[in-house]
Amino acid sequence: MIFDDEIELLGRLLSTKAYIVGGCVRNRLMGLDVSDVDVASAALPKEVIEKASPAFSGVLVNERLGTVKLTSKNSGSVYEHTTFRVDSYPKSGRHLPKAVRFTSNLEEDALRRDFTVNALYFEPQSKTVIDPTGGTEDIQKKLLRAADSPEKVFGEDGLRIMRLARFSAELGFSPEEKTFAAAKNNVRLLADVSKDRIWPELEKIFASSEKYPTVSGDNAVKRGLEVLEKLGALRVLFPNFSANEGYLAALEAMPHLAKEARLAALFTSQDDKDVFAYLSDLRCPKCLKEQTANLIALAKTAVKTREDAAAVILKSEKLWKEVALLKRHVTGDVNGADILEKQFSYMSENELPFDVKGLFVTGNDLIKLKIAKDKRSAALKKLLCRVAVDKGLNSREKQLQLLLEEV
Repeated sequence: MIFDDEIELLGRLLSTKAYIVGGCVRNRLMGLDVSDVDVASAALPKEVIEKASPAFSGVLVNERLGTVKLTSKNSGSVYEHTTFRVDSYPKSGRHLPKAVRFTSNLEEDALRRDFTVNALYFEPQSKTVIDPTGGTEDIQKKLLRAADSPEKVFGEDGLRIMRLARFSAELGFSPEEKTFAAAKNNVRLLADVSKDRIWPELEKIFASSEKYPTVSGDNAVKRGLEVLEKLGALRVLFPNFSANEGYLAALEAMPHLAKEARLAALFTSQDDKDVFAYLSDLRCPKCLKEQTANLIALAKTAVKTREDAAAVILKSEKLWKEVALLKRHVTGDVNGADILEKQFSYMSENELPFDVKGLFVTGNDLIKLKIAKDKRSAALKKLLCRVAVDKGLNSREKQLQLLLEEV
């Protein structure tokens, strides 16, 4: 791999061994794709920038944490170099260390990491893996084990509780017994973690079945959420969250749903007032919040007739399939899901309009018919709903006739 050669070159420039570290090494051992390449050595940040300059452009990212962004002048590849260090944390679980001490000791650096499978170091010159904490054996056993004392690992950084669930989802690994117990014992520390850091981890859990599908399997999302629920983390993140029958159904539904609908599935069975508070509190994109609220509302909307189904489809042509799946797999409204699917097929097969722009009449027709300005939008929407369930009305003549009846 090209980055092996470049990191070997980096080590020569720094006059010390430079190691590829963390998830990149883990993924190579597991035969998984590698994206970000993290590097570590004993070299100090300013020293890295200066000595690596013949082959790399260096930018100081965080001097206190010893982080430098390096860009290869040859390949353009980007690496993040961090100096070996020992971290000290405050008693809260706020994720950021209060004190940092740089070290030349790789073993000390390994102990600051979260799990043994992420505390692996690859030395490109000798092509050897340095494994101070037993990560290679845990990969074989499919275990997530704390890299240091479990109480220390989670007591230092509450975000590691989210990472435990995320890696369980993505890799198909199970938390080791003592590691799980310590995470559960410290779950309250999640409340101290910045909400801006919570959502990226939760988002990765929802996307976990697509991350490494060869190892995670179809039940990846379910597995990650189950870890959070068993730890008590869902109730810390979302007060009053209930692991009710709807939640259990949502877990089973995850493989059937698009990534964008999985948050809605998690919340569909919860009280509407609580869901509003959950969405308000999450630091996810506004458009996702709006879509999630819309999906939940439509999933709870009664669909007993073709007219009901048409109203749902016309409100959300791009989301109706997810609404049908939520009804079928989460709310248990199988009949409503069937009616939605049949109505969509009817509209598609007969080339019926999905919005007012597809009608044969326009705003000018409403003006000529002297329909009041404040009633025109409602008139077109009502017309659209009628056309959606009766293909015989899909002509200009019929639609004008229906508008005349409204006058």
